[in-house]
Amino acid sequence: MKKLLLVTLIICCGVQTLKADTSAKQQTEAAPKLVSHTAVYEVSLLKQTSVLSDAYGNLKMRIQDVGDAWVSQQSSEITLLTHSGREIKTWTTVSYWESKDGKSFKFMTNFNDSKDGEKVLGSAERDPSTGKVIVKYTTPNNRKVELDKNVFFPIQHLRHLIKLAKAKKISDDSVVFDGSNGKCKTMDINSILGEGGPLKPETLKLMKGSEQLSFPVAMSVFLNPGQDTPDYRILQNITESGVVEGMTMYFPRNNSSTQPDYQLVATLKKVELTGVEIER
Repeated sequence: MKKLLLVTLIICCGVQTLKADTSAKQQTEAAPKLVSHTAVYEVSLLKQTSVLSDAYGNLKMRIQDVGDAWVSQQSSEITLLTHSGREIKTWTTVSYWESKDGKSFKFMTNFNDSKDGEKVLGSAERDPSTGKVIVKYTTPNNRKVELDKNVFFPIQHLRHLIKLAKAKKISDDSVVFDGSNGKCKTMDINSILGEGGPLKPETLKLMKGSEQLSFPVAMSVFLNPGQDTPDYRILQNITESGVVEGMTMYFPRNNSSTQPDYQLVATLKKVELTGVEIER
């Protein structure tokens, strides 16, 4: 459940794969303009499993333009119910500050899975001479880690996918660092991009008639290098301005866990737009 809401993020098609081009200039050049917004989702269980009878909760996602950077916040409270009556409660809070030039990133994450909590706090800077990412943790312990230069930060990755989708590219492989793991793990994310279409009628109403394209994106997330099976998958529709219309999150069976396969659905219930125009 820890990675449940961190990518903010399954259409199977095509065979073309694009490797992420990740210099700071290339990452932001001609990138789409995101609109500052707050989106609220209702979370539910797609269907019962042999263990889970129900799930309920909420997810809140916020992106704010603060001039030379983006600030994003995600929070969730989710309860899983088993057939035996057991409740599994989780909450997550994630906060990011990310410079628009792709050079700086600050992160704070809090997790709680009913047993214990975890907090991760730190920052990352892209070395101007090598392009490599230098991560400095202050919590859970003080240490420094070096990552390869091909790493995306979360908002960079979102803008990268929207840019590719608008250009009618069909797939992408990227390495993403979001600071959510104290061991400084990156995530390999394979994305399949669908053709853009109009907003869902209910989304158009929530966004007060802001007409724009929405792109289906299927993301397979691999938390360990070299593995063949993704740790989880996310199917979502992302608008040109960065608003997620809704998502289905699929968690496959983990051989080291008794947790069964299950799917959670996040349904958009409210959108508050604080930005103005949408770049086409």
